[in-house]
Amino acid sequence: MGNINFKGNGPIDYDGMQKVILSMEGDCRVCNHNEMKMQGTLCPNCCFRSNSVYEYVDGSKRTRVYPSQKIFGQYGLINCPAMGKHAFFHFLDNPEMDFTFPDLPDEDLWGIISKEKAIELGIDPKNGRNFLWHMHHENEKYWDDREINRLLCLNTEHPKFAIQNKH
Repeated sequence: MGNINFKGNGPIDYDGMQKVILSMEGDCRVCNHNEMKMQGTLCPNCCFRSNSVYEYVDGSKRTRVYPSQKIFGQYGLINCPAMGKHAFFHFLDNPEMDFTFPDLPDEDLWGIISKEKAIELGIDPKNGRNFLWHMHHENEKYWDDREINRLLCLNTEHPKFAIQNKH
């Protein structure tokens, strides 16, 4: 994910958003929204929504889960459907980020350079990559958005973190 703006014009009300999360019947951070929705067991006032379906290499599918704009918009957020539940909790746990992803770097942890950097260096842009922010889940449970389980990384780094977890 690039640098989509999630912050509206006013201040972010972190306390208000925390109150919403704490008012839910279950623990939103570890809720498998997709599974609960299929089973009909979502909290009746769930503050998260789902939309487009992702299909993975292994053929599995799941919907994208994101914070409700109707609920969280009043606390200063915009573009909630583009955020994702994992990013929402990452920002909520890291208020210094102010609901904004960091600028994308020129190089990832393994020395892969961005297309922009390749062009700047006069290298064929095919030797660079388009960077996006991803959220890696350490225990490989994509719905487990506890702080200890999330790692913000680049799309080029994500597969390597996933492989490391399997060993």
